[in-house]
Amino acid sequence: MRKFRNSGFTLIEIIGVLMIISILATAIVPSLSSQITRALADREDASLESIGNALRQLAVSEQVIADTAGWESDISPYLELPISEIRNNRAGLGRRLIFHPGLFTGAEGGYWQQAAYFSGAVLPNGKPSKSQGKDKGASASEESATGVLPWTSTVLNGQFLLVSDFKLGVPQTAFSVADFEAVWNQAGSIPNGFKQGESLRIYRGGLSSCFQKVLLSVQNSAATDYSACSPASHGAGITNACPSWAVDGGIQKYLPDGNYSLWIMTGTQIDLGMNNSLSASFIISGSRGFVFHGSDGWSF
Repeated sequence: MRKFRNSGFTLIEIIGVLMIISILATAIVPSLSSQITRALADREDASLESIGNALRQLAVSEQVIADTAGWESDISPYLELPISEIRNNRAGLGRRLIFHPGLFTGAEGGYWQQAAYFSGAVLPNGKPSKSQGKDKGASASEESATGVLPWTSTVLNGQFLLVSDFKLGVPQTAFSVADFEAVWNQAGSIPNGFKQGESLRIYRGGLSSCFQKVLLSVQNSAATDYSACSPASHGAGITNACPSWAVDGGIQKYLPDGNYSLWIMTGTQIDLGMNNSLSASFIISGSRGFVFHGSDGWSF
């Protein structure tokens, strides 16, 4: 009887094939994993940029700065995405918005509404306060202030960070100015969990472009004494040249003599008046200057 040789693989051949597969896997898997991580990082970078653009759209369209505790709902209409997809990255881990601590008084961020900040004041002074909620107006100290609004510096420091980590999540560490700048520059003493890498992505944005410088100059008016031009003083036959202004259709506020330098959000409506009557309205889209010349009224 004729014998046939078994055509199967020998144990040595199988071991050899497995060794080759193992060598190939060692070479291919890290590269594939790196490519997947890189693709996730690129997609997250694009998402963070879209969120940053939406924050600027919110500022220009509604004259508000989003709240770091509820920014997702503030910008949701501008992204047309569910709040959960804005709040979390594709790994289901939360993103974080951090404003430069120098932007707000005593905190790194909080909802700020321009109309509320102007409420009840001649010209508010100083920095916006986080304590001013969505329905709160100016504080007592702000109501009596005149001068620069809302930042005393000629260069608005409106930097913000959007941070996302799709492996570990973003720490909720409180930030000082030094912490913020270390993370922004990725240099110096960077807080734990904020070293940029393939899984931790950082978008650096700013709100400076959302503000325009406006100069108001009041010369030889009857409003050197503010009380002389209070609304109660107006009536039939008044002849005093009382200059006034309003923001976004608010109550007219009377201005004493002087020069006022303000940062106003792009898209703001400014109304200029005299003797309780409207003289002109403007939508602010760039730097502007307005001068009041006593009985001659406003020039622009």
